[in-house]
Amino acid sequence: MAAASTSQAGAIAFAQGATRADVPTGNTFDINSGATLSIADTAVTASAAQLNKLASLDAAAGAKVPQVYSATVARTDTTAKALFTLPANAIITGVVVYSAAASNAGTTATLSVGKSGTAGAYVNALDVKTAGTGAGTVVPNVAVLGTIGTSAVPVTGIYAESGGASSSGGPWTVNITGVV
Repeated sequence: MAAASTSQAGAIAFAQGATRADVPTGNTFDINSGATLSIADTAVTASAAQLNKLASLDAAAGAKVPQVYSATVARTDTTAKALFTLPANAIITGVVVYSAAASNAGTTATLSVGKSGTAGAYVNALDVKTAGTGAGTVVPNVAVLGTIGTSAVPVTGIYAESGGASSSGGPWTVNITGVV
């Protein structure tokens, strides 16, 4: 490629063998269809629309980034199952539990989501047998919202039932949303 003069008004300036290109203020750098853009030898694969969504994020110092932590609890998870770890200083903003099928346990079926020492800290004995709560999306009454503290918190889930043993139902997906 021929070297461009850095004195050309409104032109992209680069020299043969140069490691950077300068695009003067007010100009556009367009990458044609079929071409690729790489940063440090890593291809940028996001679409323009996806990249434009980033413009609305607050990048100021101290800005909080929304996160969703997700895992499933099955009928067979009758002892505390490790789901995920919430990072230190996370602020929990909500919990959602959903499933395609309610449990068919004989008498009761519940789902609890918590942490070490408090099995139902985030969701306490949610009825997952009843069609209205065991299947579909449920936003349970969350016992704890807000900052989790200065240490990371491992989150656990547990399924419990009584009466006749279940043969179907779940799994239940647990989403905890928050900002970090």
